[in-house]
Amino acid sequence: RVNYSYIQPHSRTELQMANSFTSMFLLSLLFTSVLTSNVTRTRVSRDVRTVCTPDQVNDLLSCYARFLALYNLVIEQVGARSVLPRFSRLYYEINRQSLSTMCLNWNVLTQCAAPINLQCINKQVFNTITYDAHESTQWMQNHAFFEYACGAGNNLFMANEGCLTGALAVSSFSKRLLDCGGDSHIEDPGMLCVAAQNTNRCITDSFRRECGESAAIGACHASTNIARRAEEVEPMCLIDMDLTCSSANYSIIFLLISTIMMSLSR
Repeated sequence: RVNYSYIQPHSRTELQMANSFTSMFLLSLLFTSVLTSNVTRTRVSRDVRTVCTPDQVNDLLSCYARFLALYNLVIEQVGARSVLPRFSRLYYEINRQSLSTMCLNWNVLTQCAAPINLQCINKQVFNTITYDAHESTQWMQNHAFFEYACGAGNNLFMANEGCLTGALAVSSFSKRLLDCGGDSHIEDPGMLCVAAQNTNRCITDSFRRECGESAAIGACHASTNIARRAEEVEPMCLIDMDLTCSSANYSIIFLLISTIMMSLSR
């Protein structure tokens, strides 16, 4: 590690500029690979969906059966279809638990579902294993939220467990998404990313006011994961959403690089 205290002002400035250039270059390599891997930039939502095989759907239901059993709930039958129970029944149960207890139970589901391709766990799949479209949205959002809160974002959420447990008991994450325009129907594909970013900002501001900065960052990433599972926006937008959650500076760098690379690819 370089000790900057022994570097002359002029040399220090040059070194910092070199480090900045190196960081920008590495980021450009990363995003170049992302851009070139999807030349057509097809919108993911409503156009391209990763579909679970029937066996994977059955495996997912079996894993949910284990999870639901912890709340004395079971998979239900609608004609020949096996479906998850009404979401309100699960919500009533989890709303009475702390976040840490919920995550212990959630891990039963995630460990069971580990062999399943995560990319196929999306809105379309929940459409096939729930009563209707409204139920599908609630189950999908719940899955994506706890997937992050009990997984990659567990440290952020556990550090604010008391406040977040209370805040979510007053107003669920799904309700907050609704209040932030998360269910808005966007006709223009070009506006999908803008709408998703606006929802993220609204969610972030909501949790920042109630529980502080680190809780807001966690909530922002959870909201992004919901957009990921809903397959509403392009992969490039999801990358920017995650970067924006962590650092506004990284988002600016990303936008500059992606703009340059898209211009060069034309």
